[in-house]
Amino acid sequence: MGSRAHIPSSGSLGMRKDYDDSVYGKVNSVQVTDVNLEKGTVQVTFLHVSINTTATIPLLALSCPPDATNRRERDYTSAGWGRYIPQVGDVMIGAYGTDGTFHLFGYSTSYYTSYTVVDSAKESKGGIGWGSASGKTLKPGDWDFKSGRGCILYMGDKVNLSSSNCAITLDQTSQETLMTSPLTVSSASSSETRYGAVKRRALPTDTSESYITIAADISNPTRVGTVAQEYTVDMKWGSGSTTQPPGGRVAYFAVGDVVDDLSPTAGVTGYDLMMSGDNGPVRYIFYLPNAADPTDNLKTYIETVDSSGNYYVEADLPGISFKWSTPLAAWEVSNLSTDISSTSSVDMSANTTMNLSGKLGFTASSDTTSTLDSQIKTVVSSSALVNLGKDGATEQLLKGTSWQVWVTAILTLLAAHTHPTAVGMSGPDPNLSVQLPLKITEITNLLSKKVFTE
Repeated sequence: MGSRAHIPSSGSLGMRKDYDDSVYGKVNSVQVTDVNLEKGTVQVTFLHVSINTTATIPLLALSCPPDATNRRERDYTSAGWGRYIPQVGDVMIGAYGTDGTFHLFGYSTSYYTSYTVVDSAKESKGGIGWGSASGKTLKPGDWDFKSGRGCILYMGDKVNLSSSNCAITLDQTSQETLMTSPLTVSSASSSETRYGAVKRRALPTDTSESYITIAADISNPTRVGTVAQEYTVDMKWGSGSTTQPPGGRVAYFAVGDVVDDLSPTAGVTGYDLMMSGDNGPVRYIFYLPNAADPTDNLKTYIETVDSSGNYYVEADLPGISFKWSTPLAAWEVSNLSTDISSTSSVDMSANTTMNLSGKLGFTASSDTTSTLDSQIKTVVSSSALVNLGKDGATEQLLKGTSWQVWVTAILTLLAAHTHPTAVGMSGPDPNLSVQLPLKITEITNLLSKKVFTE
């Protein structure tokens, strides 16, 4: 270290003739010992002379034009700047001006090669963001910036902006834009899109969000304890709406680990995950609230699918119609069982043929009148039994087989009947004995070949 030199006051340097040329006539290397953010100054110590002084931090740019209406005032809303806040220990270069003020020009490169050494030593951990060990290939004309808290801007063969695990890459070679982050939130007006890790404010008074972990998942128990994942679009009324309060929900869509944003329950880990009526976690939801309900409790339409594939559609308010129109499509519906009910009527029609069948049975019932109507022919058939009639009917159906046996017996008795004549007893009419068997055959032919039973 050299001898302590006397620093002239501002404005006295031009009048001083015996100042130390080793300090005032050269560019000096100094080290930052303190930083004053409010004033934009640093306290520095000369590396080769025992001198301390204060200097303004070097700026890349600083501009503030005069106000358009009052030229004596500055228009700070139109100001522009580029600044870096030095850190304690930084080595900088500077020199005194003719007014005796010490000016900082920039930063010393005495430690430049050490960054490459450290970057390579930490290559297994991704480097420090400096060079090739960190995935960078700098060439003349490239730009590279890094903050002391880990934010990086790289402009070389691509543009990369990163902060910890969050990054945006614009790749001119592959013509791709890549975004990586544990959670991405996009907001426009009062609406919001989220995809990635699930975070919510556990309590209304919380100032930050907390991750929501999975407490139970019957579809994949190994996920218990991990952070839930979501893709959610929450569309709300904007401030320009004249009929709805700002922030009121217009529509809601979510897939993944669906969070119960519709009726949240605050807890230690945040809102609950939505569960279906069959106790499976919901994987998909599309929801339209009632526009006239600011509390968001009435649902005009809600559609959900859970992890087991259970599908639900419901609405709290009566809609005018529910239509599926696919005039050129062939529909196929296959399931275990189907229940269709209506509070008024059900109409089913077909332009050609409608087939209704059941392997184990087919039942059609009515509390009033049931009608089978056809312009040509109505056929009721079965390879086994056909049941006609119902207990308590006013008029019972005829048992065809029993009726045939009974009629045949009566006619047989009639054919064997003898009757008295004026001359004594006589046998059956010869013509009757011939005609009765023929009539019995005709009766048999009139009966259905199918068997009817109660």
